[in-house]
Order: sequence, then structure tokens, then C-alpha cells
Amino acid sequence: MNLIKHNPMRRLAAGLLAAALSVSLAVPALAANPTHQLTSPVALLMEVGSRQIIYQKNMDQTMYPASTTKIMTALLAFENADLDETITMSYEATHTIDYGSSHIALDTDEQISMENALYALMLPSANDAANGIAEHVGGTMEEFAVLMNKRAEELGCTNTNFVNAHGLHDSEHHTTAHDLALIAAEAVRFEDFCKIWGTVQHDVPPTNKNVLRNLWTQVRMLNKDGNFYYQPCTGGKLGWTPEAKNTCVLMAKKNGMELMCVLMGVNTAREMFNDAEYLFEYGFEHLQPYQVENEETQTQTITGYNSAGEEIGEMTLGFNALCLMDSGAKPQNITVDWTLPAQPILGSASGIYVTLSMEDAGNSGQYTELGTYPAAVLSQQLYGEEAPAPVAKPDTTPDRPGFLGVLLAILKWLLIAAGVLVGGFALLYLVVRIRYEYRKAKRRKLRREMAARGIYPKRKTTAASSAARSKGRKQ
Repeated sequence: MNLIKHNPMRRLAAGLLAAALSVSLAVPALAANPTHQLTSPVALLMEVGSRQIIYQKNMDQTMYPASTTKIMTALLAFENADLDETITMSYEATHTIDYGSSHIALDTDEQISMENALYALMLPSANDAANGIAEHVGGTMEEFAVLMNKRAEELGCTNTNFVNAHGLHDSEHHTTAHDLALIAAEAVRFEDFCKIWGTVQHDVPPTNKNVLRNLWTQVRMLNKDGNFYYQPCTGGKLGWTPEAKNTCVLMAKKNGMELMCVLMGVNTAREMFNDAEYLFEYGFEHLQPYQVENEETQTQTITGYNSAGEEIGEMTLGFNALCLMDSGAKPQNITVDWTLPAQPILGSASGIYVTLSMEDAGNSGQYTELGTYPAAVLSQQLYGEEAPAPVAKPDTTPDRPGFLGVLLAILKWLLIAAGVLVGGFALLYLVVRIRYEYRKAKRRKLRREMAARGIYPKRKTTAASSAARSKGRKQ
């Protein structure tokens, strides 16, 4: 202590070391388990292509979706209308939204294209545009809500009920983070949807009722000039009502992975964007593709049936699964659960799936279910049939040709050469003949023209020609 006390340089070094230590303690490193870092009460992180859930926190809890409802509205528009169709706004569509809620001041009888209505729906979250789309696609706003619930059920949503197209609060209007992720994963299959919800600014040209409108996105992770800009973010939709608080569905792409994040019930927008970035970075930094080995213990041998329901043999099933795993997870803890039909057809894996799960005990934070994958038939055998013998590989050593083979090869090449010669002579004869006939026809035409003008002598007879030649010789 005396050395530090009386040496200014050592006192300075000690001070810097203490400051660095305090900063490192104040800003924790990226933890493996996101649960310890998130403030959102409901969260989900999903890989978009495979729809594998990477992380979840209360993903099946019923929540109010607010304006993230509009993702379903946009999905139905893409599935049932064209972008160049014209929407004519009704009085009900423009005058039944809550006072002070988001809109772009669409007027009764105003005409706007479906494409521009979707930009208004997704960027400034216009509720009047949502109503216009609902009436155009569903006939009425009530019928459109029926379509929304039917489509949600088709997508596998288990706890969703929509009563409107915009998400303004209704106690019967609810969903879950898992259901919302399934809806958004279907919507992003449309290239134009991805383009629209990834746009920062869009101009709606003048309509029959209004001047040009300038639209801006609410997703601040897309705005390069904002405090929450996140470069990997490719699009998203936000929502807020006093009852729902802050909700979001966001997508980001990095390191060859495309991830989707759903957050619901967040107190502030700052907490929401911070949680979203943390979840994305957790996925990009800690996840890696893992090929689940089709080990012998993971195969399944079952009885196979024919179409009449008779047992006719056995088949061995396997699977090929590529999933994302946290670097801290243990692959040896993966378990396989088979889903089999009552009477599987011999030789067919239709209706046969495997669900891969992983005992994690909260160490990595990764969701324990890795995904469901289709099975494949590895081998099959009819009852009473002996096991097939190994197929011998054919001898690929070429045989040396004998005298007859050489002779046939020579004859083959001679025939080819003769054919080429005959073809060449025929072509030459054809060219010469065409040229001869052309010149002959040209001479005949010239004679006729000269005879018509009286300057071409008439052809002499044979006798006259002989006399003329004799007279010439005598002279």
C-alpha cells in the first residue's frame, strides 16, 4: 500500500484499473440466457424459414395485439386481391375509428390503390386504411373478421380471436406471441409484403379527394438517423394501446440467419427496442446450425399395411433434421418423439413425423422443442421375403475389341464418309443446276424483250444456215 500511496504513476494505474472494473460490472456481457436480460413479459424468437422457436417467454399467454393485428389484414389482402385494385372508401370505413387514433385522413368516396392502402396500413398504421381493405376484401368489416379467424385457424393459431382489422382495443380481440409469429411467418412469404414493411418512407400520390401524402414508418430500428437504428433489421410492425401497451413483430437478417422477434405488453418503446436488439444478437451470436445424426437408436421399425388394412411387412424409418442450437446446449440431451398413423402404408412415410426436444434445464435459455420434421423410409421388407442380397457392382473394365469389332468400326466410318461424299456431290449438283436454270431463264427473257423491239434477228432455218456457211467458204 505504501508503494501505491507514494508513487503517482502506480496510483494512476490503480485508479484506471478500478474504473475499468466498475464499468465492466455496470455493463454485463451478452449472457447465454436471454431471460435474465429481458424486461418484456412476453417474448419469442423464431427462425423464419423453418419456424423453429429459438427462445420463448410466456409465448402462449393471451395478450392484446394492438396494431400488430394489421399483419393479418395485410396477409389476407395479398392472398385475395391485387396491388393495382382500387379501393373506394365508405362512410363507415372512414368514420368508425376511434377519435385520435392513427389514420391518413381518408375521406368518404375517396379512391386509393390497394398498394398505397397497404403502405398506409403498415407504415403509419392507418386505421382508416385497415377498414377500407377489410371492406374491399371481405365485403363488410364484420365478414372480414370472420375471414381473419378462419385464416388464423388454418395457420395453426390456437388462442386467437379477431373482431376488427386494425387492432383498436376490444376485450374479445386477442392473440398470443406464438400465434402472431405464425401469422407473420406466412405474410413474409410475399415479396411485396417484405418490401412494404421494410420501407422507411413512401409517398401516396394525389387521389380524387386529397393531395400527396408523405408516409413514414414507425419502426425506429429501420431509421438510420434514429437512436434505435439496428442495421440487420429488415422490417416490422409496431402496435400500442393503453390496454396492450407496446407490441411488435420485427425481422432481422445476419450471419446467414433470418430471425423474427415478437414482444408484447412492454411498458416503454425504449425497453421494447432494447429487448428486440438483445434477442436478435443472442440469436446471431449464440446459435449455430446443428445436424441431428440419424443414429441407430433414433430409427424406428414399424409394421406396414396395404390399402386394405392388412399387415404385409415391416419398414425402418429415419429422419434428417437440421436445426439451430445454442452453443451452450448439449446435443446428447436431444430426445426423439415419433408421430405415427394408425396403419402406416408399407413403403410410405406419409403422416409420419419426429419431434425433437432437448433437456436444457434453463442453462442456455433455448426453447426445449427444436422442431418437427418429416420422417423417411430407410428400408422395407415383405413378410416371408428373404433379405435382399447385396447388389454386385458391375465390372466397369472395358473389353478389348476383336477382329470383327475392328472391321465393324471401319465399315461404320466408311459408311459415314460415303454418306458425307454423296451428300456433298448432291449439294454441288443442286447448286450448279439452280445456277444453270437461272441463267437460261434470264437469256430467254432477254430474247423476248429484244424481239418485241424488233432488234433481235429471227432464228434461221437449218437449210438457210447451211447455204450461208457454204457461200462464205466459196468467197
